[in-house]
Amino acid sequence: MAIGVYERTDAHRRALSLSHIGNVQSKETREKISKNHIGMKGKKHSEKTKERIRKAKIGSKHSEETKKKMSMNRVGKKPEAYTMLGKKHSEYTKKRISDARIGKWSGEDAPNWRGGKSFENYPREFYNIRDEIRERDAYICQECFAPENGNEHHVHHIDYDKENNKPVNLILLCVSCHTTTNFNREYWEKKLTLKMVEWGIN
Repeated sequence: MAIGVYERTDAHRRALSLSHIGNVQSKETREKISKNHIGMKGKKHSEKTKERIRKAKIGSKHSEETKKKMSMNRVGKKPEAYTMLGKKHSEYTKKRISDARIGKWSGEDAPNWRGGKSFENYPREFYNIRDEIRERDAYICQECFAPENGNEHHVHHIDYDKENNKPVNLILLCVSCHTTTNFNREYWEKKLTLKMVEWGIN
């Protein structure tokens, strides 16, 4: 019988997956896996493998248990351990970023320009409710579940309207996630609004 590439069936994959439930790998096995991973440095996945990984991730979501584990795993760690906080770009990188933004990322030429709304002051009522939102959201970023660690998270307006300070329109985000919401605003507004609906906040 000729030796070739064996394609596992879905049933076979499920059986393999179930057979591993509850198994604990020995220290020796973990060391072997670690060495193999080191050997992958600098190597790239084939296009076929990339496509399989992409399809496997479609529609996948973390379970509530996994989210809690991710959150607890970050307790006590400095924010810079998993964000860009505290890190600095090299002078070369700064120059490239600066040159790329010339004529594109300032004033009315910026893709997220909203007539200067970002320069408007927050109304007093926002400062009155801000701490209540931080307490409601347990001082944890409601997107990546990172806890506050010496630096306050930001209270974000879901519909980007600084005048709309209803609790249902406010959510706590870390600096990194808050920055991300400045791009693809329609997506973030829809996603965060659905979160509020799921949580029953009104």
